[in-house]
Amino acid sequence: MEGLLKIRNKDIKVVIQNFTSLSVLQLINNLLPIATMPYLVRILGPNRYGLIAYAQAIMQYFANFTDYGFNLTATKDISICRDDNSKVNQIFNAVMLIKLVFMIISFIVLCLLIFLIPALRKEYIVYLLTFGMVVGNVIFPTWFFQGVEYMSYITIINAITKILFTIGVFVFVKRAEDYLIVPLLYTLGFIVSGIIALRIIARKFHVRIEIPDYDIIAMQLKKGWNVFISTLMISFNFNSPTILLGMVTNNTIVGYYSAGEKLIRAIQRMLYPIQQATFPYASRITGKEKTDGVKFLRKLTIIIGSFTLIMSLSLLAFSGIINYLLFGPEFSSSIEVFRILCFIIFFNTIGNIFGIQTMIVFNYEKQLTRIMILSSIINIVLSIVLSIYYKHIGCAWAVLITELFICVSTFIFINRKGIKVLRG
Repeated sequence: MEGLLKIRNKDIKVVIQNFTSLSVLQLINNLLPIATMPYLVRILGPNRYGLIAYAQAIMQYFANFTDYGFNLTATKDISICRDDNSKVNQIFNAVMLIKLVFMIISFIVLCLLIFLIPALRKEYIVYLLTFGMVVGNVIFPTWFFQGVEYMSYITIINAITKILFTIGVFVFVKRAEDYLIVPLLYTLGFIVSGIIALRIIARKFHVRIEIPDYDIIAMQLKKGWNVFISTLMISFNFNSPTILLGMVTNNTIVGYYSAGEKLIRAIQRMLYPIQQATFPYASRITGKEKTDGVKFLRKLTIIIGSFTLIMSLSLLAFSGIINYLLFGPEFSSSIEVFRILCFIIFFNTIGNIFGIQTMIVFNYEKQLTRIMILSSIINIVLSIVLSIYYKHIGCAWAVLITELFICVSTFIFINRKGIKVLRG
């Protein structure tokens, strides 16, 4: 019994350490964009700021395609066999090879889109430069560091590179005509971080680059499929409103929507360390004893749910002041978007606990995939219809309704399966 308590105390200590590292990382990743956002929206204006936001939304699809759910499935596999260097090596090489192939496919698709769509072809340099973010995302194996539970490496690498390239925004972007420098700096930040991360993995964890067995590749593809569809749908719900809004309106309207939406998403991402740090731990303890897993998720739901609800209400109360200070009077149209999306923080975080942290941990990946596909259909229909009639305001309502649907649907499902995370 005493040995078990020591193991659990050690596990909790690791979770806290990883949470601290990831919190610092998210603080850096989100404070820096928030710091540059007011500067960029004033320098670039709604039109060119909307263009860059539109390009980033498209690249997020490619980034999620290349991730293929490995941030969950590969993380889980690495965490289980992290003491077996041979298995870790096989998993790493298989995942990286798949991601590289998917990256090449993504670039070919992007080139076809640029060639076929005049609006993209007109600003093709922006889209090609922004694709570097996908390259950097592929070569930066966040999933590996999460699996071995050495999050401090991610924090240090990202902190140094992101700070340097953020300073570059203030140094080099002085007028609206400098808008191409923005995606270039973001791209360099991602790629440099990835190169440094790969060198650390080779030296610290003794991972060798080799051609993996076909069976290992097939296994990783099979494991990642359902999670890939679910995370792709999540990404689709995040990014499709921006793209659909751009199709039915213009870059200026996209700029109004993106300013309010990006600020909410930046605040929301600060909570990701909780999800990233607790997922491996929840997977381990649930694998040993399901009752312990339910107890842990119950505490997580109550604590995080209360915190995010208070946060959403506070942002709503100060929405006007926040938007005016950050964006100025030119972006007054973003205030209503910000107010509507405030409760995204609460619904998305709770939905993540019910969906990712609970349904995937309890092996209900297929059912989660169905919920996410249905939510994406709802998102598309609402985004198109509401954007046509109410532009950026309607787009914001479409996103909020979709997040509420995911939260309620996942909650109903786990309750029907007897996983009572809100009872007791």
